[in-house]
Amino acid sequence: MVWSLRRVHRFSLALLGVVLAGTAADWIREWWPVLVDPGIQIDDARTHLVGYHRYARDPLLVDDPVAGACLAMQPWIARLFYAAATPVMGLHAAAKVAQALCVAIGIWAAVVLARSRRWGLAAGALLGAASLIFPWWIGGTPRQFGPPLLALYIAGALARRAPARFGAALLASGIYPSAAILMLATEGLLTLRRLGRQPLRRWPGLAAPFAAIVAACAALAMLPRPGGAALGPVVTLAEARTNPDYRDGARRLILDISPNPISKSIQEVVYEIGLLPVNPDNQERRGLPQLVGAWLAVAGLAWLIVRRRVRIPLAAPAFWLAGAALYWLASVLAFRLYLPQRYSEYGIGAGGIAFFIGFLTQIRLPGRPARAHRAAANALVAAGIAALWLAWGRTDRFGDIANTGRAPRAALYDFAGSLPKDARFASHPYDGDDIPFWAGRASLCGYELDQPFFTKSWRSSVERTRATFAALYATDRAAVLAFCDRWHITHLLLRPDRYRDDFRKRAKYCDPFDAENKARLRRLERGQLVLAEPPAEAVVFRDDRFLVLDVAALRAAWGVR
Repeated sequence: MVWSLRRVHRFSLALLGVVLAGTAADWIREWWPVLVDPGIQIDDARTHLVGYHRYARDPLLVDDPVAGACLAMQPWIARLFYAAATPVMGLHAAAKVAQALCVAIGIWAAVVLARSRRWGLAAGALLGAASLIFPWWIGGTPRQFGPPLLALYIAGALARRAPARFGAALLASGIYPSAAILMLATEGLLTLRRLGRQPLRRWPGLAAPFAAIVAACAALAMLPRPGGAALGPVVTLAEARTNPDYRDGARRLILDISPNPISKSIQEVVYEIGLLPVNPDNQERRGLPQLVGAWLAVAGLAWLIVRRRVRIPLAAPAFWLAGAALYWLASVLAFRLYLPQRYSEYGIGAGGIAFFIGFLTQIRLPGRPARAHRAAANALVAAGIAALWLAWGRTDRFGDIANTGRAPRAALYDFAGSLPKDARFASHPYDGDDIPFWAGRASLCGYELDQPFFTKSWRSSVERTRATFAALYATDRAAVLAFCDRWHITHLLLRPDRYRDDFRKRAKYCDPFDAENKARLRRLERGQLVLAEPPAEAVVFRDDRFLVLDVAALRAAWGVR
């Protein structure tokens, strides 16, 4: 039986629909707990959302300077959303609503592109699948809004819908300005392309919309934020180069500060594609057949583009150029444009999505009518979505994305939440991170709570963390109690296995503290540490990992005034 072209097209639509429905059903099943359970969150919530406890119906962490610093970093639209949602449903549920908005933005981007006559259903389906299969949307923090808004911008750029492009940039400027900067840089390149194809007299009219959206985004992003003065200025390049905390291997900014547009993240992506012989992250070598195959595939792709068998949208190279340029600029200015690798990561990711949308949906079969092109696009996108889901969505690659759960330490958080609202914990920075977010009680320092981007707040954080380590490994009881008095500590959260014979190793955190701890602990024995064996009468909570000391009870047990 010979099928007519119309029947082939209908079959390709049915195939695409079946793949979409199956992928969507499996996606919902896979991510359902993350979608609906407020007790599962992303680790960034411990930084970006903890300050919003102040907006609860019964405000928490009101006098906590750490939560105040975290709140001061938040952009205006994100702040207004949580100010409205947190009193109604609580912070943890509000984060799930914000996460649902991220998903909704990704779906809306797909709808915008699917409604375009030039691109159609296949392109929209591929954009929606890429937006949701890669779990960039998990968490409800400002950063999670970046990729869905970039997807909306991609849809607007490909479909030539200015409201979608400008709306995405404006929203991003009030939620995640790094994404807005990347969009505006990309829009600037596309605008230059349009100007180059028009006579000079039309330039003002063509450039005016771009200038207007840049001004609006800048005005929104630069609105003064309450508490911002306490953060201090952003770190400069000179400070970063002399401060060990900003060099590779310190804290969590694993970053070479260098004006090099080819960042490590770009090299890693190129390696994953197969074009580099050595992994820049772990120096693993790729086999010669894989390397040759990848380069042959790229050569074939280049041939198709040169022969105009496929159309690649200009948005793809525009994103790549914008990301590389912004990475270079952010590296030169250190963190004045926030983390430089965000631009390379998002630029190469957004450009890659735009590239593959064009590659799979804009295929041109010589001598065939438009319906044949659309049928081929539907089949290729169906195969692409299935491969994407099987290769990425159905693996454990992202198993640790939603990696902050309440359930494993629910008893500890319940106990902490039962304490007076002015209770404050001190602990090793790795141990006390979750208490402010899950229990709404202050913690003097923590890995996610220590943010080194702003000079003044970071100096305060260093002071708190340094004082905490001195108390945790003190040999004098009076020194521990003096620390608690100085910082208004009501409870000490201890992990007993940090005080075993290998206590020096288990004190490890990051520079500049590791060097100080190494010098402090070099000549000490375990028996000299006064918190290695705390008095039982001071212990008010214990589980399989932690114990909590009441400072007042500890003072009484030690008999120190």
